[in-house]
Parts: sequence; C-alpha cells; structure tokens
Amino acid sequence: MGSKCVLAAGVAIILASGSALAESVDLTSDRDNTIYLDGLPLSNGAGQHMFAGNSGNGLPRRALIRFDVAGSVPAGATIDSVTLTLNMSRTNIGPRNNALHRLVADWGEAGSIAFGEEGGGALAMPGDATWEQNFYDANAPQLWATQGGDFVAASSASIIVDQEGLYTWGSTTEMVADIQMWLDDPASNYGWIIIGGESGFGGAKRYDTHDNIDPLVHPVLTVMYSMGSPADLNGDGFVNGADLAALLAAWGPCAGCPADLNGDGDVNGSDLAALLAAWT
Repeated sequence: MGSKCVLAAGVAIILASGSALAESVDLTSDRDNTIYLDGLPLSNGAGQHMFAGNSGNGLPRRALIRFDVAGSVPAGATIDSVTLTLNMSRTNIGPRNNALHRLVADWGEAGSIAFGEEGGGALAMPGDATWEQNFYDANAPQLWATQGGDFVAASSASIIVDQEGLYTWGSTTEMVADIQMWLDDPASNYGWIIIGGESGFGGAKRYDTHDNIDPLVHPVLTVMYSMGSPADLNGDGFVNGADLAALLAAWGPCAGCPADLNGDGDVNGSDLAALLAAWT
C-alpha cells in the first residue's frame, strides 16, 4: 500500500489536467463539381472552379463537394470539431449567404471542363453530375429525386461571402454530426452542396477546386478528433486521475487485467509509465 501512495504522490502534479487524446487532419476534396440550371446538361467536373449562386441571367449554379473522411480519420474516432475552408476567387457582387447542405444521394465528377472563367459550364460527360442527373447518361438518365440535387433542407452551416479571399464554415453541431456520420458509415458520404445567392440576377461566387493548378487554393476540410487509448481504463475519453486510480487498485500480479497495458501479467511500473505517456 505504501508503494501505491508513493506512486500516486509522484504524479499528483498532473491529476488536475487530464486531457482528451486529440488529433487533427487536413483533407483535400476528392470530388467537386458544379451543376447548372440552363436547359442543357451542363457540368464542370474537371474544372478549376465551382460556383454557387445565380448567373447574370438569373439562373442558379450549385457547387458539390466531397471529402474522403474515412480514408483519413481512424475508425472509431470521435469528431470534436470541423471546419471547411474555400478560396473564393471571383465575384461580381457583394455579400451573399452561402450555405452547406448535406447531400443524401451520390453524384459524379467526370472530365467536363468549362471554357474561360468557367461560369457558363460545359456539356456534361458520362458520369458528371448535372442539374437533372446525379450521374449523366444520355441514353439511360440517372435522375436526382429532385432537380438541383437531393439534400437535407436544413443547412449544416452558412456564412456571408463577400469579396475575394478565404472563407471558413464551422464548426457547427451539424457539421460535426455530418463528419461523424461519414466516418461511421462511409457509404453515406455524399458530401455537401453549396447554395447561395439564388435571387435576382448575378450573385454567384466562384470557388477553387481540387483540380486548380495552384495547390494552395484547394478546398481544405480540417477535422479535430479524439481517439480512445488502452490507458483510458474507464472509457470516458480521457486518461486522467480516474484511470490512474484504477491502475493502482490493480497493482501487482494481474494476468488479463485491463490495467496490464503491456500484457506481461503484472501491473507495475511499466504500465504506469504507459498510462502517463498517454496522459497528454
């Protein structure tokens, strides 16, 4: 018992500050595209830009974007916060609300590339998303359930976008929930649609895509997440005094005990060192 007291006293200085095991990762979009209401099957799958808002003739454009969350965040992680940062590189109008909505149907990015500033779109190639089709096929159309994209009506986040520059959405409860869903169920990850400025004439905002020649302006999703640890003996997401107390209570020969972190059949100084290493 005396050794337990000595060990406890030796680490008392850190008992008040146990912290979650947090990590961060930056993801670049693996798909982004624009769908255009224009009477033609238009898209911009391989273009350097995507658009959200009305054109000069009052017809809307909507941006689609997806990130491979499960490919970069470990399974079983808890999402703590998330932000989406886009470079808005061209506009002909002032402030407009731009909102993210979670898509509920899959969609495609093929090889279409619009000319010039890309706002007019290009004729879709097979597999591109268009206003009417989520995967364009001239012979066997694959239609959205609702033209303009299938998405959750309530936005996951919205901000005012004004002049050219970087803009960040997040971290809202809804965005965190979206990313957690896409991590836990990768098959449900269809990304977001960006909707904004769909009243009157003009108002579209142009964002740079992952196909842009400048990698510094590619879309970035920053995800903060926490992982469990074998040293989190009570499973509360923290390695702190409660776990230290559990380890000390199991001190000594204890084959198969959760506190036997190195699996040598004994809860001892090696396990204590492992717990303290996971503390911060």
